[in-house]
Amino acid sequence: MRKDFQDLIDSYIKISEELVENDIGITPVENELLVYLDKEELHSILTENNELSVSHQMKFWKEIGFIKTNKNEKRYASKVKIKNSWVRKYVINLEPYFVFKEIVESKNEGKKIFLSLYYEHEALTKFLLNKATEKIIERPGKIYLDNDYFRELLSKKPFLPVEEKLKYMKKLGLIITNKSEIKFCKVVRVDGNMVRKIVLNSSIVEL
Repeated sequence: MRKDFQDLIDSYIKISEELVENDIGITPVENELLVYLDKEELHSILTENNELSVSHQMKFWKEIGFIKTNKNEKRYASKVKIKNSWVRKYVINLEPYFVFKEIVESKNEGKKIFLSLYYEHEALTKFLLNKATEKIIERPGKIYLDNDYFRELLSKKPFLPVEEKLKYMKKLGLIITNKSEIKFCKVVRVDGNMVRKIVLNSSIVEL
């Protein structure tokens, strides 16, 4: 399973690099760089860069956040507005690619560190759901927990300083925050009260 994960990450990085370098489908949207592709374009790219089935790759890309989708929709294509018309496009999220480049260019063993962020997220999610239920509040696809406790857990594997882990986990969508805020906690409702919690994305568990 881990080999498939690494292969899928490799192909995503290779595809993103090609899209950026050749300016294919690049669209600035609200301070983000996204890629809009038609179904045939994306399927062709996926087939060329990975031996796994397109359906397997698409499922993985959606679950891990490489494809942006409309909330509450099961389909992979999103409704986007192009020249005043609403159309369905496959929306590629380039943020993980830029995080990868930043880590690889600034750290020794950058690729290993990038993968370790996902592996640590997976391990912590399983630990919290199975062995630390008294420390969390579980919601569909999310885990609420105290900031100090989460930082304590992150400090146990020092491949990066905790603050850097949080910064990259936010950018990768492994923790859910308000994008407009620098903070890593999010205001959520618990028992009728609004409180700040770390919100861990628990929809990505099996890598």
